[in-house]
Amino acid sequence: MKKKELNKGDLRVRRTHKLLLDALLDMLQNQSFDKISVTDICERAMVHRTTFYKHFEDKYSLLMYGIQETQKRFDKEGLADLEGDDPREYYMNILRKVLENISSNRRLHSLLFSSEINSVSSIIHKLVAEDIKRKLKHNENLGAKHAVPITIVANFYAGALIALVSWWYKNNMPVTIDEMVSYVDLMINSNPFPPSNCH
Repeated sequence: MKKKELNKGDLRVRRTHKLLLDALLDMLQNQSFDKISVTDICERAMVHRTTFYKHFEDKYSLLMYGIQETQKRFDKEGLADLEGDDPREYYMNILRKVLENISSNRRLHSLLFSSEINSVSSIIHKLVAEDIKRKLKHNENLGAKHAVPITIVANFYAGALIALVSWWYKNNMPVTIDEMVSYVDLMINSNPFPPSNCH
């Protein structure tokens, strides 16, 4: 489901991509991805079906394009200044950047969190896990020792963070970004299950 080869510098191509993606995002506000057809997208975007298929193989290809654009935007806006050797500070900063990005770009992120397609969750999970693995490997090269294999750690935290951020988004952000970061910091870096006083 790869986007067909096109001249990326062509402004008409960019405009068409934007029209189609905007149309998909608009419809995702009121209906599930499974119920949306290519015809629906084209009618909303006022783009001919023939033009659609010159750019994308199907609606799944357009969906993947939207995810890639979301990732690029986040990488550009959020990760450039987060390098550092303290894993705790690094990941708390990433979490904050993710929450801030979602809060300020809700419409775009509806593409990620409103879709019920398993492939979307898998792609997001892979992206997050790979970033965590990269950071853990960097720390390992600096001499850090990990009691648990990096791949297991990365996939565990990727799954937990994605589930939590998805819950936060779908429930209209019931706590502040500062509170979310604080709670996650407590769960990861301290004991969230203190001993019970019951005997």
